[in-house]
Amino acid sequence: MPEIVKNSQFSVKRLSSVIVAAQDVLTQKLNVIANALSNTGTTGFKCSFLRTKETEHASPDGTKVSYPQVAGTMYDFSQGGTKTTGEQTHVALMGKGFFKVQTQAGTKYSRNGEFSINAKNELIDSVGNLILSDKNSPIVFPENAGTISIDNKGVVSVNGEKVDKLGIINFKNEKLLKAYGNSFFDTEQAETPSDALVSQGVLELSNVSSMQELVNMMEVEQRFMNLQKSLDEYDKSIKRTISADKGTSA
Repeated sequence: MPEIVKNSQFSVKRLSSVIVAAQDVLTQKLNVIANALSNTGTTGFKCSFLRTKETEHASPDGTKVSYPQVAGTMYDFSQGGTKTTGEQTHVALMGKGFFKVQTQAGTKYSRNGEFSINAKNELIDSVGNLILSDKNSPIVFPENAGTISIDNKGVVSVNGEKVDKLGIINFKNEKLLKAYGNSFFDTEQAETPSDALVSQGVLELSNVSSMQELVNMMEVEQRFMNLQKSLDEYDKSIKRTISADKGTSA
């Protein structure tokens, strides 16, 4: 809460604008928390948090006022837990890296390894996007594929014969990655090799801590209410001062 300046020039309107700006930031934080909680069951989901900063503005009377605002979104790319499914086409990455996925909006990157095979014998994700190989081409299985094995380097084989290799890459600066939907990320950075290991028949769970997010939500809501209470109290004090001045004048 910014310090209340006892100055006739520091109007309720100016104080209100600072508090509204702070409440807007808190509202955005609540939205991020709510999104995280709604994706606790989303495979490969990575939680995020907002970076904030103070922007100083000078009023016409020379008073400097600092306004809080959102500076950007940061993502937590720490490893999530795992769940064994036993499905031949399910895979999880152990370490830093992403699967390459061909979406309608172009190539995106994901940690969600909940794959399956479509009617064209292509490897796809849970919504039908093509999973790309290390050569940026779809991974196609032979008709009536038998036993599928995927080794820890991402090499895909059927009945012991190599079919292709999963496209698994990384980036030098994770901070430059931008979310594209709940499971995808996008970036203009060049791809770099990944040393992540692949585990077949396993899925990486969301790295969201429900308990921590609930604690964060309560803290943000409390700060929001405190800001509103401060504004209400200041508004009441101004009204009392005005009433007292009127009484003195009378």
